[in-house]
Amino acid sequence: HHLKVLNLSGNKMTNAGVFFLAGALRVNQSLKKLDLELTGVSAEEAFALASALYINHSLKQLNLRGTGLSDERASELAHLLCGGHHLKVLNLSGNKMSDAGVFFLAGALSVNKSPEKLELSFSGITDEGVSALAGALRVNQSLEKLDLELTGISAEGGSALTSALYINHSLKQLNLRGTGLSDERASELARLLCGRHHLKV
Repeated sequence: HHLKVLNLSGNKMTNAGVFFLAGALRVNQSLKKLDLELTGVSAEEAFALASALYINHSLKQLNLRGTGLSDERASELAHLLCGGHHLKVLNLSGNKMSDAGVFFLAGALSVNKSPEKLELSFSGITDEGVSALAGALRVNQSLEKLDLELTGISAEGGSALTSALYINHSLKQLNLRGTGLSDERASELARLLCGRHHLKV
């Protein structure tokens, strides 16, 4: 069957159900979008899904928002991207991930040119993680949307991010809502936009 989109968000999936899904992904080559938001995927189940994606190359959008994803699982997804997977949209918002997990993802963004949208809002990211992402943005020219809403960004992270955007010209949407952005960082972003950066939001 040529199913393109599968939305399982909000369901209380059992261990057996997730493993069955992972097994299906190993052979399915038609599914483009998988939504597992708020399904309570465990560490073991997340590992099974990530392992399946090493074989599956059709999936382009993966939503794992609010699934309790840890730094270790984030590192597995990053390793997947480093291996050249063509995932374009990855939503990891609302998870237990800290800067350690973001370091892995930033490393993947530095080498993989497929991701177009990365959502990391409502997570435990601080200036260190944002600085790592800023470093990736200096070389990545595929990412078009980055969501960092309600993350712990202060002056240091904000400065690193705006500096990177003087070099990066692919990013079109940047969400910094609720990050406590200072007047100084806001003025830097304003100067960036005056310089005709392609940032739209």
